[in-house]
Parts: sequence; structure tokens; C-alpha cells
Amino acid sequence: MKRKAAFFALAIILFGLNVCVWLFVSNRTNKSTPVPSEQSPSDSILKRDIIVSYENTGLALGNPVVYLGSDTAKSFKFFSRFTDKCLVFRFSGNYCDECIDLIIADLKKYLPDYDKNDRIILLGSELSARVKDGYYGKKVLSYTSTTGLGLPLEKSFIPFLFIVDKGKVSEMVFMPMRSQPDLTKEYLQYINYKYFKPN
Repeated sequence: MKRKAAFFALAIILFGLNVCVWLFVSNRTNKSTPVPSEQSPSDSILKRDIIVSYENTGLALGNPVVYLGSDTAKSFKFFSRFTDKCLVFRFSGNYCDECIDLIIADLKKYLPDYDKNDRIILLGSELSARVKDGYYGKKVLSYTSTTGLGLPLEKSFIPFLFIVDKGKVSEMVFMPMRSQPDLTKEYLQYINYKYFKPN
């Protein structure tokens, strides 16, 4: 019963997001005189995040060389260890530390096997060795060069989550927002149910 309720809630949220994207696209193609917006700042941020997520979903990804923790001597290709779909949390040490900690706390809260699940991947850049080696409850993958996966969103320091597998295509890109914790909860609960719960 809880699963049906969760799927129903997620379906409503996804429907609402699709309506927002449709409204945004239809407003951009409408050449009439613009009407002053009465949206709150968080609404415009949500709209922007939906568009950015859409622009980063379904893209072919590069296969950069990475290393685990601070062990740079044992590097490998990012996709060489994939056998199934994985959740990747991509973040930068140049972003708000408190914000990263909150997202990690949500990962631990809504993905109960976070610390043991090899299919939950932390992919960071600009991090200290202390952080790379287990500060977040597991080791962080880091790039050996500045070449990343090739997602446009990587050029910013904004943390984001996405699903990927050996097919090397980004899926379900999501940017957690402090102002919308319920969206993060729904996203992670859906990911947990769809990809990590045994059938």
C-alpha cells in the first residue's frame, strides 16, 4: 500500500514538473507582450532546475579515468566497473560544504544500504584527501584530469544526482534543493524502490 501511495505521489510530482516545462516552453515561443511574473523566487529556481535537468538527461557520457579515495596509483576508467544501473552523486569541493553534507545525510536516510551499496557512487572534484577517504561514509571517486563525464551541468559547481549504467547515458538527472526537501525525499525513495530494492 505504501508503494502505491509513493508511486502515486511521484506520478503527481512528475506530472507537475512536465506541466512546468511545457508552460515554460510555450511561454518562450509565444511572441506576445510578456506579462509580469508573479512567481516566487523558489518557483523560478525550480523551473530553472527542471530545464537544466532536462538538458542533462539522455546525453552520451565520456569515460574519464578516475581513482578511488586518495589512491591515485590505482586509476581506472569510470565505466569499467559497471554491471547494473548506479546512482551517482556528482559534487565539487568548491560548493557549499553544509549543502553537500545535507545531501549526503539524505542519501544515508533514504537509501538504507548507502554505506555498503557499491551502486551508490560519490564522484567529486576539488576535494581534500580527508574527504576522499571516507568522510562521507564511503570513498569518493575523483578524476585524474580536468576531463569529466561531459555533462553541461558539470561546468557549474552545483551538486546533482543521476542514474547511469554501462550504456554510458545519463538518466533521471536531479539537483537537490535545500528549499525543496520533499522533492529530494521523493526522488531518493523512488530510486531506492526502482533500482535497489530486491524484487
